[in-house]
Amino acid sequence: MQVDAGLLWRHFGRTTHQEAVRQLGFRMAHSASPLVITSHEALPQKVKEPPPATADFLAAAQALLATLGPDKAATLMEAAKLFALRSIAAGQATSLLSAVALRLYIGDASADGLHGLCAAGFEALQSSAPLRPEMEAYMPFLTQLETALDSLPSQRGTYFVGLNVQTPSGKLAEALNGERGIGSFYPGGLIAWRGCASVTADPMLAKEVATGGPGAALVLKIRSVTSRDVSAFSAAPDLGERLFLPRRRFRVAGIYALEDMFLRRGLAMSGSRHVLLEAFETPDLSALTGSSALSWEAACGRRAACVVLDEEEHGGATAH
Repeated sequence: MQVDAGLLWRHFGRTTHQEAVRQLGFRMAHSASPLVITSHEALPQKVKEPPPATADFLAAAQALLATLGPDKAATLMEAAKLFALRSIAAGQATSLLSAVALRLYIGDASADGLHGLCAAGFEALQSSAPLRPEMEAYMPFLTQLETALDSLPSQRGTYFVGLNVQTPSGKLAEALNGERGIGSFYPGGLIAWRGCASVTADPMLAKEVATGGPGAALVLKIRSVTSRDVSAFSAAPDLGERLFLPRRRFRVAGIYALEDMFLRRGLAMSGSRHVLLEAFETPDLSALTGSSALSWEAACGRRAACVVLDEEEHGGATAH
């Protein structure tokens, strides 16, 4: 099948900053598939599966791209293969299949395309219901995606998610209490992210995404222990995108006013990257920021806030 070079360039060539930010905002909003859990739940560990055979992976990738049409799907696959070869040559990937999986996953931002189907697949894996036949067809891709992330170095740091949430009240109440499906953020609560969740290392970018729509603005400030830097596989590496492996768990540490000083606190600039000032710890937040946590009632009545999440050290369990 002949590949359209122009289409290939449009999808994996230069992307405008505005479009790249829009796509990252979509992935941050739709990739986590959050699930509220209680700390006493016994969550069984996921059995680690071997990487899929090449033919099985390629068939799964084609099934995920099928909604685009055969010509466009073939173009995107060829572009990802070319990118994977360059990644191997540059020492950025451990295998061709891993590089292809990461490039396709990060390069998509669609509810009914590859990204949305992957999110639905990860959610289905945490359900007690049997997988539908079409969902079974996607599993080799999801397995390879997990393998690809697992092979990347695990990083400690502070990362961010920007969410613009439209609520009936126009306030954050429905976004914080779980009614909008993005998690329940009552302080002390525990949240499991079922999917490969996207975050950014840039707090101001997260704020830009959160405040860029008509809804209430919510930024998650995540003190992480297992994020993976996938910016090398992105068409816009300057956005500092990171991914989490599925089944990570996070404790809600508190809710604060959405202020630039609070978002930047604990970070220092290194070029275009934000890094921790010192080794990762979980200090007292009021001492760290000089800010007092909002009460639940005050947070629910606001149109903008920042929720601090601490990743649990052993958060790789499967949530039911």
